[in-house]
Amino acid sequence: MNKKFDSFYKKIIKFSKDELKNSKNKTKSLQSYIKKVENNAKSNIEIIDVLKAELKVSEIQTVIHKLYQQQLRKFTKELRDN
Repeated sequence: MNKKFDSFYKKIIKFSKDELKNSKNKTKSLQSYIKKVENNAKSNIEIIDVLKAELKVSEIQTVIHKLYQQQLRKFTKELRDN
């Protein structure tokens, strides 16, 4: 009877150790995945910041171009008038 119990007990302990090992591996995998997701999020935020900056530059260039066109029209009109 004791041999059966010992065998059963050893199987339970082995199963528990295996499950613990699997659990640790899964935890490491999840931690690694979470780190990758966090890094991707940081990269995406940096990309968004760059795109926002480029958009602002583009908007400023558009305003400058419009002002330049207005001044050019004004100057051209003054030349025609004189």
